[in-house]
Amino acid sequence: MPSVFRAPFPSEADELYDSGVGDGRGYWEDDAYIGRAPIGPIMPETAKKVMEPQEAHSKVLKQRFLEMRERMHSSPDEAALATLDEKHPTTFVAGNKKAYACGAQLLRTTMPHLAQIQSLDLDTVGELLKVIKDSCLTRGEHLVGTMSVWVWSLLARLDDVGTMNNDEVYAIREFGKRAVLVQLSLHDPAGAAQLEQVQRDAEAERVPTNGSTTDTVANGHGLNLSANQALPDEKDTILSAAGNTHATLDMIILIIGEVFGQRDLLEFRRQWDVAGDEPDRPTDLAVNDGALTSH
Repeated sequence: MPSVFRAPFPSEADELYDSGVGDGRGYWEDDAYIGRAPIGPIMPETAKKVMEPQEAHSKVLKQRFLEMRERMHSSPDEAALATLDEKHPTTFVAGNKKAYACGAQLLRTTMPHLAQIQSLDLDTVGELLKVIKDSCLTRGEHLVGTMSVWVWSLLARLDDVGTMNNDEVYAIREFGKRAVLVQLSLHDPAGAAQLEQVQRDAEAERVPTNGSTTDTVANGHGLNLSANQALPDEKDTILSAAGNTHATLDMIILIIGEVFGQRDLLEFRRQWDVAGDEPDRPTDLAVNDGALTSH
């Protein structure tokens, strides 16, 4: 065998350059060889790539959230604030099971009012999010549309993550992790159970670095709710219970990941499987006479 191997020279007929017959690369004209133009339209270099549906949905959702956050940080209208009744309290007393049960029932049955959310202080917002995390974001329980509006509104009422202390950032991160856990339980219950036990062990070992875990009382209307109030009729929600749950969990993970800086949680967002299917999406919000409603 020869010590040096070489590839054979390409066999191209010289006639291609003389006649141009069979040459798809170009042609001769006025003693110049001209390359053929590409077939079909040419996309400009500055043309934007086609955005995937889920990416476009996420972009719009984030923009709507930032607009809602700006509105939630405005001063409440005095006239609207005066119309709030006992079903729209601006205070929450934490620290006992009865208060948590009443708070959870309120979040399930009563749509929030714009002036009500605007008047909540950040301690109260944190306590209500904790009620949602502990009592409502649980494996095997679907989220009603009313709960979705509360989650969206309370997250929008929070300050920028750059102004939060360590405990506040920890709380919002745990809220996002709970959403990841519940989402996982819908597809892998056994894996979710193991992950939940790990999180419980970690929470039991944690000691707050600042702030307080004692009762929180905000000035305003008191919470006075009957624990046996009826839940809203299922027909009142446009999305199915399962669809609304999927959409709300996805919204929580997206907002906490993108807006509150917990970007590692975004890895757990479920990708849309079938491009032709209409995806589940978070309940859209509208403000009608100061009331936050879903549609």
